[in-house]
Amino acid sequence: MASFDTRLERLGAAHAKRIGVGLTSLVVGPCLAVAVFLTGPARAQDLEPPPGATPSVPSGSASSRGAPAPSGSAPTSSAAPPVSVAPPAVVPAAGQAIPAAPPAPAVPTSGAPPTPAPPASSSTVPNASQAPATSATAAKSNAGQAPSSDDVLSPFEESPPASDDEQKVEAVVVVNPPPAKQRPVRLDRRLSLTGELGWNSLAGFGFNLGYHAVPQVTVEGGAGISLEGWRLGLRGRYNFTTGPATPFLGAGLLSSGGIEPVEVPSQEDENVTQAVLRVRPSKFIQTVFGVDWITREGFTVVSTLGWAWLLGGSNIEVLSGQPTPLQARGFRVFFGGGLVLSLALGYTFR
Repeated sequence: MASFDTRLERLGAAHAKRIGVGLTSLVVGPCLAVAVFLTGPARAQDLEPPPGATPSVPSGSASSRGAPAPSGSAPTSSAAPPVSVAPPAVVPAAGQAIPAAPPAPAVPTSGAPPTPAPPASSSTVPNASQAPATSATAAKSNAGQAPSSDDVLSPFEESPPASDDEQKVEAVVVVNPPPAKQRPVRLDRRLSLTGELGWNSLAGFGFNLGYHAVPQVTVEGGAGISLEGWRLGLRGRYNFTTGPATPFLGAGLLSSGGIEPVEVPSQEDENVTQAVLRVRPSKFIQTVFGVDWITREGFTVVSTLGWAWLLGGSNIEVLSGQPTPLQARGFRVFFGGGLVLSLALGYTFR
């Protein structure tokens, strides 16, 4: 019974020891892995030789002591040739020669002299002064002419500026210019010829001839037939504007040739003559307000409204009989001046 208990105690102790070792491995193992991960790169840097250094060979190695050559073989050097490390590459500056890589050292064999290395060749890096010629230089070279110094750009010279056509393109905006101011129509068209029909007007029933001395001043003359006989008239007027249509004020002088004696019948009996009258030659002063319109093509319209005053008293002469008051008043209305009303159409010439 005692031996059984002893065995149980030993078995429990062994299991406890194993459990402790397992737990220790679970804790220590990850810690060692983290330590190795953190210290590994720094340790590897410390072990790397510096650039350009020649690795040394341990004195106890077989290469330093030299191994005995086997019988019957050619004698060789007692030590191995040193291992050389290539220097870092150097990028030459512009215009400097690029040194050629040195040839690998040849290992001499027994009885053979060392082979000399071929001369190193060098190449240069072209700089800005050795830049290819311009198109003008190439053209002169092809034509057999020597290029001038102006055709080759120096290292510090910039490329020639582009021409004005290549350098900038200006947008052209076409704007219609304002229309030119037109000349007054009465300055281009001065002479007018119109046919007139009017009452106490310049020509009565006839023609008017006008001349525009300046755009604001016009002189007119008329000739025709009126109730007082043949009619002649002369008038000057002032045009308020220089446009195609303008209002104006005018004043003139009219002259009539008179008419032959006229028999006036009696109001009671038409077969009985009441009186015999005659209209003497007459003169009138006329003042009018009107509108003159001339198109650019020359078509002309003139209209007037005004008053005419008879000069020299009554122009009616009673040859026989005695007209009634009503007949006398009618004669004065028809032959003694008064309202002026006219309309003329025509053309104005250049």
